[in-house]
Amino acid sequence: SLSNKYENLSSVFTIFNNKVKDKIDLVSYNDSSSSTKYYTSENLDKVNINGIELNLDYIFTNSFDVGFNTTFLDTEDKTTNKELTYTPDLSSSLSLNYKVLTDLSTNLVFRYIGEQYTNSSNTEKTDDYTLVDLGLNYDLNKKTTLYSGVDNIFDKEVEEELGANVGAYYFAGVKVNF
Repeated sequence: SLSNKYENLSSVFTIFNNKVKDKIDLVSYNDSSSSTKYYTSENLDKVNINGIELNLDYIFTNSFDVGFNTTFLDTEDKTTNKELTYTPDLSSSLSLNYKVLTDLSTNLVFRYIGEQYTNSSNTEKTDDYTLVDLGLNYDLNKKTTLYSGVDNIFDKEVEEELGANVGAYYFAGVKVNF
């Protein structure tokens, strides 16, 4: 990793090369007798996961900052020489953070997830997609924060194949620091 801070800009640049033995991974198979797909976890003998990650943060004012993160991945199951399933080559996010009042802040996050293979033979891919999230935080005191938000505020439909298509997701909670 290489990190840098210059005035209001901070950055982190990371290159990684992971060689994994016996990686447990979700794999899918087509049942030819019923033309349905089923999923199971399997040990992949040897896997390489290489990537580059870039994180940039810029503070415009005491009440407004922006964060950007992007990750490029190159994955390979060394036994089959195929890419790993459900692992996008590119994912990125852009976060806009605004402090409305001293104790009240909000954030808007754009998340991009690239295409990804859905089968071990690398013949089927999902489409890429972008989601937008909105959050709100209120500091009750130095140790307690109330938070709420909506993930996927535009109710963007994500391919069912990815198993995470809950639509717009509302949440709220309390965070306590000890």
